[in-house]
Amino acid sequence: MGQHHYRLKLLADDELLAGLSRIVGRRNQITAEFLAYLAELDERQLFLDLGFASLFEYCVEALKLCESTAGRHIAAARACRNHPEAFARVASGALHASALSLLRKHLTPENAAELFELCEHRSARKIEELLAARFPRPDVRDLVRRLPAQARLTPDAERGSEQRPTEAPYETTAVRQQAFVEPRSGELSSPTATNAPTAPTATNATNAPTAPTAPTAPTAPTAPTPTKQRLLAPLSADRYGVHFTADGEFRDLLERVRGLAGHRLPSGDLMTLLKRGLEAYERHAS
Repeated sequence: MGQHHYRLKLLADDELLAGLSRIVGRRNQITAEFLAYLAELDERQLFLDLGFASLFEYCVEALKLCESTAGRHIAAARACRNHPEAFARVASGALHASALSLLRKHLTPENAAELFELCEHRSARKIEELLAARFPRPDVRDLVRRLPAQARLTPDAERGSEQRPTEAPYETTAVRQQAFVEPRSGELSSPTATNAPTAPTATNATNAPTAPTAPTAPTAPTAPTPTKQRLLAPLSADRYGVHFTADGEFRDLLERVRGLAGHRLPSGDLMTLLKRGLEAYERHAS
């Protein structure tokens, strides 16, 4: 197929729109077929006979899919295998692979039809919000933790030798905070740690010191979480986990302000403290 096939400048507007609509329709049907093939391949475990440790590894190494695409479509294929009525919804464009990958862990024979209908023609972000309202998670706890200094690998280390990486000359601090929304009656009030994945280089440390974790040996690749962790991750209908990385200057400022606000905020609650700071900035900027 020559390059001229992709030059569409001579198409009229209605031809361009009609052609794009046809392609999207074909794409939806191909996606449904692709999920069906993946589901059957997973069922037969044929990737093991081909020397791959997992379906994810087969998709990345043999099919040359990127990791996020492989993980998302494997989760969607397994959802379709357990709930075959989803294939038709994918083929029609009502559901996409991202939707099914998000829905998979919540689907049961009793609620599948309802959840499929609820999430039809919705964006992945909107589906995350709907699922958070339907299946709320506990609040994340207030947490300030130190991230290790970035490591620089020597040429020998890059070639696989067991040399200790040198430390970079700076440190950062990660802050994890509850949502900027007051709790409603009936919601969980005792905050717990979130189960969202953290950055690969981070090691946990609460306000009380904890022992450093030892490095672990590399393991075989597994399917990653289909969606990337965002700054604001929905936990329930009106609560969000807030995640960001701060520097030492922010940490010191936070501790100073906590001390200044101690008489008004004895608990040192991060949500209220940061909320008041944002409100003050908004008043000053408006």
